Amino acid sequence: MHLLFISSNRIGDSLINLQVLNKYIRKNKKDIEITLVSGELPLPIYDDYNMITNRIILKKEKYNLHWWKLYKKLSLLKFDEIIDFRSSLISYFLRTKKRNIFKMNKKKNIYLQIHELFDTDKKRDFKIMTDRVRNIFPSSNYACVAPFANWPPKEWPTESYLKICESLFNKVYLKFTY
Repeated sequence: MHLLFISSNRIGDSLINLQVLNKYIRKNKKDIEITLVSGELPLPIYDDYNMITNRIILKKEKYNLHWWKLYKKLSLLKFDEIIDFRSSLISYFLRTKKRNIFKMNKKKNIYLQIHELFDTDKKRDFKIMTDRVRNIFPSSNYACVAPFANWPPKEWPTESYLKICESLFNKVYLKFTY
């Protein structure tokens, strides 16, 4: 299976999208080849995914020229499926057997929307492959908190972050790193 995975441009959104990529890898085992389109910031998230054979960094340009350049790179290829988390028009013009274009409903929880659309398994697909980190720190677990967002409606009150951090530190032995 040749999958085109057009990820979000931001790290947090890309982490949310990973559940879908994990599902496709799990369902197709070793019979999957992935072409990834991602912004530069979240690209390292995908470093441990060895089934990604083609990584394309999408840098925004004036007049949306980045989409035209991407089309020129991909137009000769044929995909079994396209998953597009950018809701871009390019997905409608590329050759594929199936299209899944995510259109976010801002009134509904994004995790639930993705889970419902792609039927992800909450126990098996909500993970981040971190082999490099595990090799360096084999007996450690990490909780990452990023109290900021690129878009104000996604921001959470500071008090909520403090409650989460306090709970994590009180219930589990955690090291603080900054």
